[in-house]
Amino acid sequence: MRAPLAVLLFAGTVAAQTPSIRMIQPNLVPATGEKGVTILTDASFGACRIDFCGITLRIGGIDIDPTSVFVVGAQMNAYFSEPFPPGPADVEIRTPTATMRAPGAITFVAADEYETVLLPHTPGSPLQGANGSDWRVELLLHNESP
Repeated sequence: MRAPLAVLLFAGTVAAQTPSIRMIQPNLVPATGEKGVTILTDASFGACRIDFCGITLRIGGIDIDPTSVFVVGAQMNAYFSEPFPPGPADVEIRTPTATMRAPGAITFVAADEYETVLLPHTPGSPLQGANGSDWRVELLLHNESP
């Protein structure tokens, strides 16, 4: 009875140590128009350039230039200027010991599908107005696309 329990506990420990991608957040550098992503994993890489650490980053089947990927601990920031075809793209990080995949984690859209909207913004909430009135900005956004 003890042997099967020991095997199950060991298997659970090994599975828990397999690194994975925990979060992907898109970024944009407004000054240059450069796009990018911040990727958070549950594995720490230290502080290095990814090619020196033996790490590769692939988005949508395209290897990202290692000189534009910065790693500190478990966070990876990658910037790229090449256009990706519209649609979902997989994110894959390969290390010397493991491969982390997030299928369809990023969706790219064509430039003509963007809509620019000016949103009012006031610092602090609420903003005091005339005759004791309080003004605050409320916003509700709904995206019907996948």
